[in-house]
Amino acid sequence: MKRALVKSLALSVLSFAAPLAVQAQVFVPIIEPLAADGTQLKTELWISNFDTTERPYAAKFLAAGSDGVASDMRSSLASLRAEEAHFLDKVAPRGESGLLVVDAAPGMMVDAWVQTKSSRGTTYMTGVPVITEGLRVAAGSVSYLNGLGRDTGLDLATLALINLGQGAAVCQVEFLRADGSPLGGAQTVDLPAVSLRKFDDSLGLRAESEASSAQVSCDQTFYAFAQTLNRETTQVSFVTPDNAAAPAKARPTKADPIGSIIFERTGLFHSPTTANPKGIIRVPVPGALQLGQIIVEMDFKVGPWNKRQVSGNHGMLYLHRGIFRGNTIANINVMGPKKNLFRINQNLELAARGTTNAKASFPWVKDQLYGFRFEEVTANKNITTTLLGTGGTVLRNLKTNGTARTIRVEASGLVAEFSHKNGQHLPEVSTPPGWEYRNFRVVMVPKK
Repeated sequence: MKRALVKSLALSVLSFAAPLAVQAQVFVPIIEPLAADGTQLKTELWISNFDTTERPYAAKFLAAGSDGVASDMRSSLASLRAEEAHFLDKVAPRGESGLLVVDAAPGMMVDAWVQTKSSRGTTYMTGVPVITEGLRVAAGSVSYLNGLGRDTGLDLATLALINLGQGAAVCQVEFLRADGSPLGGAQTVDLPAVSLRKFDDSLGLRAESEASSAQVSCDQTFYAFAQTLNRETTQVSFVTPDNAAAPAKARPTKADPIGSIIFERTGLFHSPTTANPKGIIRVPVPGALQLGQIIVEMDFKVGPWNKRQVSGNHGMLYLHRGIFRGNTIANINVMGPKKNLFRINQNLELAARGTTNAKASFPWVKDQLYGFRFEEVTANKNITTTLLGTGGTVLRNLKTNGTARTIRVEASGLVAEFSHKNGQHLPEVSTPPGWEYRNFRVVMVPKK
């Protein structure tokens, strides 16, 4: 078992060195969005080494509109000890938009978020898109940014296009009504190689227009997103690419408890690849917490079953405070043909080998979207995990005994893992390409 991760506040701005040999590359858009009061929000970044040995990484910032291939900006080189995290500070000049390019070894993960707080005391920690290999959109493909309409109650502040190819890109952007019909003609946008362009006027789209989604395609590998703002709650949100002109979500929206801390990564955030099936997100918190309630929600699309063992344990979520015993908040899994199970277990504050768990049979359908809602309330030590279908239909309801009187969260936050590594001990198996992990949300309610 691994030790808990250590939060380190070391800076990434170290001595400049020759670029690191690329083993894995991720891209993080830095757009410094505006808060509801007009002040500029800082994009916070963390890089974590979840491997068991020290690993190097390199990072460089490309200003918006600059050519990332032609740029002579050299990477800053640093390293991370096993199971350590660096808080990346000063990666970009204050207020400047652009693209952070991180070269790192497998097992290292980058997280980014912005933080706001409402007048009702709710703190929002909104995940910024982190573009891994599995999330890149292939050249010539079409993606959709859904949920841009005026009926959402959100202000559409920024539209951004990212060219991830090694050559200049030509992109087409067209806005669509809710019925899928085009709203005016498509607009053509040119982007230099490996670059980000943002449009604060959202390419002329007005907030009161009929547009419900944006259809985007490019002749190079690309990524597109929109940044929105809820002026009533102060929450900044990111609309990320989808493969159809309709929102893919299984869970209905519910009111959040006043004074809660909410972390959210909207849209598709993990798509397994053969080389990198596992996704990891660090869930940031504003400081150490003592919780009386925690709610975890997520959507997922079932893909092909692992050929090594089709009925194996396919990991949907492993949320923990570190990987020692007594730190697992929720471990949610599905098992395929011959077993067809939906399972949950946890071991907060329990000794070695102690768990509480529940399971139910369910006939999974390939390419179907499902969701779940996990809720633990410490006052009565109740845990409820609900499996949902499209539109919020309740498919299964699991009841589990809780074991913690208080859910303690350190200032370094929580860790969420999605899928398993290749070659883990059976029955744990990795989820093959074709599965999708979407709309991850954690609501943390301080104990009164």
